[in-house]
Order: sequence, then C-alpha cells, then structure tokens
Amino acid sequence: MNLPHYIYLYAGYGVALLCWFVVSNYLKLGKSILAQGDDHINFKRPWLEFIFSIIAVVCVILVGQLFVRGWLFEGGVIADSINQILIFTPIVLLLPIRRQSWQTALFPRKGKLFSVLIGFGIAVISLIVFMVLKGHNGNGILKNLLFIYHYDNLDVLVQVFLEDFAIAVVLYRLIQCIGLKRAVIVVAVLFAVAHIPAMVANGVSAENFIGLLFDTVLGILILRTLYSSRNFLWFWMIHFAMDMTQFL
Repeated sequence: MNLPHYIYLYAGYGVALLCWFVVSNYLKLGKSILAQGDDHINFKRPWLEFIFSIIAVVCVILVGQLFVRGWLFEGGVIADSINQILIFTPIVLLLPIRRQSWQTALFPRKGKLFSVLIGFGIAVISLIVFMVLKGHNGNGILKNLLFIYHYDNLDVLVQVFLEDFAIAVVLYRLIQCIGLKRAVIVVAVLFAVAHIPAMVANGVSAENFIGLLFDTVLGILILRTLYSSRNFLWFWMIHFAMDMTQFL
C-alpha cells in the first residue's frame, strides 16, 4: 500500500464531492435531477429486509467463488463482464423478488443518463487533479485517460456499477434499522475491513492501518453524500475512475 497514493486519491475524491455539491446545489438542472433527496420509502419490517440483503450479499460471494475457480465464462472482456453480472445477480434479483422499488437501491427515478454524464465529467476533472498532483504532464495525462476509458476495462466498469448497487441496497435497509449516522459508519467500516485480506497477503505495515483509517473516513463522506442524493449513478463514474488509478 502506497501512502502517497492515498493522499492523491483523497484529493481526487475531494474534488469530485466538491464538484457534485456545486452541480447539485447551484445548477438548476443538476439540483432537480442529481439530488433526489426527498424520495424515501419505508419498509414495514426493515430488519427483515436488511437480513434479506445480507443473504443476497452472501450469495454474491458464493457465486464469486465460481468465478475464482474458473467455472464461469472465459473469453475476454465481454465474458468477464457477463461474469460480473452473474456474480451480482442475487443482489439485483432481490428487489423484484421482494417487490421493492429500484429507488431503495439509490437508483434515481429520473435523469439517469444525465447523472452518468455529469459523473463522467466530474470523474475526468478528478483524474486530472489526481495526475497533476502526481506530476504527470499533458501527454501523460492524455495517455492515462485513454487507458482508463479503454474498451478493455469494460468488465471493471460493470463490476464497479454492481458493487455500488449492492452497497446502496444494504445501506438503504440498514439506515431504516439503526439510523443514518450509525449505518453510514458501519458500512464504511465494513468497506475498509474488506481490504484486510489483501493487506495481509501483501504484508502488514503501519501504512496499511493508516490506509484503513483513510478508507473508513472516505467511505463515511461518500456514503453520506450518496444517501443525501438518493442517486448512485453519478458516483459510479467517479468510483470507476479512482479505482483505475491503481493501474496507472
């Protein structure tokens, strides 16, 4: 784990959240579409719905083991993208099976394409800030942008979308069980803890634990913002872009 990378990553995410705040609060179109914070659907038995979401996540992990063992499709980026869809199918099917609105996964009821396009624009700005801080020049920035948005990374784009969808499903239900503040902290901590297996595999150091703290704080900021907007599509583009910086 490279500590400076976290500093640059924080800068990139910070710029992204600032851009979202400006667009969603000061641009008329953005305010009406990006931040759909008035929508809230209450469950009659929130703990039951939360348990169902956890069961769905466990099923996702189990299907993921089929992928790890090479039992799913093979054959390139399209096959890998299909594999990602298959892996996350349990969490996607949860909503129609339980007859619940897609808004309970922070999937906006309107402005979907607009949200993605705004997210893409913010992601590019964040990437440029990230790379400038790391000392990349103009040609290097363009080369990296072309690499990140290359067709070969389609499977990663699909994976990040479904990850964000799954996180939104669990978060929405946990909020109704224990409240917004505690739910955001719990999910952020779980997100950080998920990095521990890789951390152990690469060797534990003081930087690793600082990185976990960074992950937790960053997760709290992002999750709080996502829930306030009731819209994860704009963040999907940013999450993908920031994840791809590890390969630069």
